[in-house]
Amino acid sequence: MSSIYYILSERFDYSRLICDDAGPGFARRHGWQTVPLTAAHTVAAKPHVFDNRLTDGELSALAGHVAAFPRQPVFIKVVDPQLTAIAQPFYQEVLSLVWRPNVQLVGPYHTTGITALAGRIAGREIYHFLPYAYDRTREQPIECQGNRRRKRKLLLSGPLAPAVYPDRWRVYKAQRRRLWAIGMVKHLKHPGYPDIGMRPKHCITGENFLEFASGYAAMWVDPSAEGLELLKYCDCAYAGCAPFGVAAATLPAAASAEIWSVSPATEARSMRAGLSRGLEELAASAARYRAALRVERDPDCWNRRFVEWWKAAKARLAQHNLKIGCRTD
Repeated sequence: MSSIYYILSERFDYSRLICDDAGPGFARRHGWQTVPLTAAHTVAAKPHVFDNRLTDGELSALAGHVAAFPRQPVFIKVVDPQLTAIAQPFYQEVLSLVWRPNVQLVGPYHTTGITALAGRIAGREIYHFLPYAYDRTREQPIECQGNRRRKRKLLLSGPLAPAVYPDRWRVYKAQRRRLWAIGMVKHLKHPGYPDIGMRPKHCITGENFLEFASGYAAMWVDPSAEGLELLKYCDCAYAGCAPFGVAAATLPAAASAEIWSVSPATEARSMRAGLSRGLEELAASAARYRAALRVERDPDCWNRRFVEWWKAAKARLAQHNLKIGCRTD
């Protein structure tokens, strides 16, 4: 367990999340210790991060913490950097706080949208890219065990939104109701988001999804329109699938090299060629892809980087306080 503390909402129901991009699951994959919001003051002098799922009624506690500890770095996690999310109360609160010298932002995506805007408002580098950590304990066996054999097909999943996921949408449209796709593609509908009140379409989420995906030799991976490195990239490695699709802007080169390209207007031909490599070569590609993420998304490595960011922010605050004549800790 690392020396980093993750401050959680006490009102949000984390059990309704379909993935571990927030809450206790996010802390677990990074090896962080969790602290309830009302106990945030107990870790104010230690490296700590506020979760992005604080409820509207808890935002005043976040602002109060920032104001109460002006000599301590306060990191706030940002997960939805698209400017379309800017009207949400959480992001309104975050943007209202970035002018304070002790506020820092951290998130799993490269700087874009809200995180870029935050830097302009603050007039300084405020955002830190901390990709989703790779959790080896979630890995499914790549090699088939017993009588179980992977289907030599591509698993296509995730929400279908043309403006947000253009590559996923074009592949979905290309294979929909096509005879060639019957033997090559398995489409799993998105389950919906129960955490925002949507009725679940199925329960193949979390560990159930990884087990389901492990029955297929290949998985479609793609970024958002902004090139964001979504959780799907880790899920592919966990499931032991060979990656097909498009690399995210921040995906490590060794992992990107394993993604079988499926270019526009060549979907049928590209998928057929990729899958025709055979189960043995697909498994080898999956193993190389997994090995790359094990190294480049290792939680211990990124936790050390985070602690260095915290120490640097702490030192800058000390210098800032000296300049304005404040007593430092």
